[in-house]
Amino acid sequence: MLEFLEMNNSLLTSTRRDWMAQIERNPAEFLVGRYLSILDWTSKCIQSNGDENTYAYAIIDSDRPNSARALLELSHARPNSDSPWLKVLSIHLEPNLDVSENDVDISIMAEISVLALKECLKLAFSTHPSDTLKVYAGTPLSLKFLRGLCEPLKDLGVNISTHRNWLVLAGLK
Repeated sequence: MLEFLEMNNSLLTSTRRDWMAQIERNPAEFLVGRYLSILDWTSKCIQSNGDENTYAYAIIDSDRPNSARALLELSHARPNSDSPWLKVLSIHLEPNLDVSENDVDISIMAEISVLALKECLKLAFSTHPSDTLKVYAGTPLSLKFLRGLCEPLKDLGVNISTHRNWLVLAGLK
């Protein structure tokens, strides 16, 4: 079962160890610098060395609670304005999931996406109050996928649109 939580030092240390071990098993498959950059950004975020309105969250599997299956980069833009936004800047999958094409892993990726959207919507109503949730999608296919996941929210009065590579969910208050 997948869980969503705010990143902490202990989880980051074990995630770094696990992700680097995944890379070392098959180094030709991965861009090591990309994962180091993700982990370093997460470390800065946890240490409060970055923008005070950026946050790192993790999705873990209860079967492997000491390593993140995915890391999320969030930004609370304009938090003190009349129309604050919560932005999901990136959802970074663990290396093994990132390059996998088997059906089981694809199913896990879909579960991660659904949980990330659900939990970020909760954050927009509580921890990081926002009337808009923006989710960055790296490709047109991932944008269509995310939009499809959000279609049922229209029935709840949420306006769903796209702006370039962003999925925009507005009217959350």
